[in-house]
Amino acid sequence: MKKSGNIKMLCKPTPLAKERGASSLEYLILATVIVAILTLLGTSGMGGKVVTAFTDLFDDATTVEVETGDSE
Repeated sequence: MKKSGNIKMLCKPTPLAKERGASSLEYLILATVIVAILTLLGTSGMGGKVVTAFTDLFDDATTVEVETGDSE
């Protein structure tokens, strides 16, 4: 029994299967957007509020950890 050339056509990868991950351009755009957001937060006076919110969040998480005795 001979193999025909049709097998290669059945195993042809789809365009989505060829994608392997984000390209450097996509990472550059993502970094630019993050920097722009952080810059806007800093210049609008919202930066202090964001820092306070995260500080409170981590303080609450630490308090719960100490109260339950989970210090791993």
